[in-house]
Amino acid sequence: MGGSASLSRSQEIVLTGHSTADRQLRLVIRRLDVTLSSSPRCQALALDRRQMTNSELTSDVRAFLDDYNEAFASIDGDRIAALYHLPTVTMRGDGSIHCFQSRAELATFFQGVADTYQRDGYAGGRFDDLHVSPIGSRSALATLDWKMARGDGSLIRKWRQSYNLVRVDSGWRILVSTFHLPDAVPAA
Repeated sequence: MGGSASLSRSQEIVLTGHSTADRQLRLVIRRLDVTLSSSPRCQALALDRRQMTNSELTSDVRAFLDDYNEAFASIDGDRIAALYHLPTVTMRGDGSIHCFQSRAELATFFQGVADTYQRDGYAGGRFDDLHVSPIGSRSALATLDWKMARGDGSLIRKWRQSYNLVRVDSGWRILVSTFHLPDAVPAA
């Protein structure tokens, strides 16, 4: 197969008794698995990349997350979306699950998120308690605490979140984003 794989009819499994979001998520994961495993370019990347030490990996992921934080500070949905892999899945603080297939729908979604943050008084964010675990040679799981602040430095909200990151030619990209529920609560 070439770099752009498509699912055969036998790979499109109909899941009965599950929610639409569950079916969408499973189909996105299946499509991604077929695309990545069949792409010669991805196979070559996996073979060519040397294993990073944990401190190098953490430093590399921290730099990516700093860029991600700056993208949110720009209140620019397209800039935020550029840091995601497509397709991508995100579970939000309200428990909703979203599957995105295009950059345009992802940018529109994150523009709405950034605009809401700005209406809440967002002037910047920071993260700490970063834990990074390698998942093979070109992906990692990053878990951290986000703190969203107003211009005076007071806390709007804090939450714990994990990102399944994948390394592509252009660097790290977010494949899956998961809020840790019920930790996504307003600050007191």
